[in-house]
Amino acid sequence: LTYKKPTKLKNGIYLTATFGYMFLLSVFRFGIGFDYDSYAIILELQKSRLDAGANFFDLSGEGQEAGYVLLENIFAKLNIGYITLFGILAAFMLLSAAVFIYRFSKNVWISTFIYVTLTFFYSTLNYMRQSLALAIAFWAFGFLYKKKDSLKSWILNFIPYAAIIALAATMHKA
Repeated sequence: LTYKKPTKLKNGIYLTATFGYMFLLSVFRFGIGFDYDSYAIILELQKSRLDAGANFFDLSGEGQEAGYVLLENIFAKLNIGYITLFGILAAFMLLSAAVFIYRFSKNVWISTFIYVTLTFFYSTLNYMRQSLALAIAFWAFGFLYKKKDSLKSWILNFIPYAAIIALAATMHKA
C-alpha cells in the first residue's frame, strides 16, 4: 500500500489500519504492562480522595507530576474506569504518533516499523506517563519544522513549541 507509489490517501489508510490495530491491542489488554495495575490503583485512590472531600485542584500525587494528577482528577470526577482511561490515553498517544508520522515522514511504513520495533509502542503499554509526555511533544515538532527566516518568526515559533514542551513536562519530567 505504501511501498510502491505511495500517496497521501494510501499513507492515511495504512496508518489508520496499523495504528487502529495497535489501539485495539492497547484497549483490550488486561494486566499487560509494567504500570497497568499501578495506574488502575492510582485512579481508584484518586476517586476515593475526591469522594472524601479532597480539593480537585490539589495536584500533589504520590510520585506523579501535577499535569497527570490533574488528568486523573478529571477522569475521577467523570467517574471513568481505568480501562476507559487506558483507552483514552492510548487513543491520544497513538493518534499523536500517527499524525506525526503522516505529517513528517517521507516513508510511512518504515516510520511505523521503527515506532513498533524500537519499542515506542511498547512504551505506551508500560510507561504511560512518559509516553503521554512524548505524545504531547510530537505536537510541538511542527513549530521547529517551520521555516524561520527572521528572528521574529523564530521567536513566534519557539514560544508555542516551549509551551507545548512545558505542558509535556507536567506529565513526566524525563
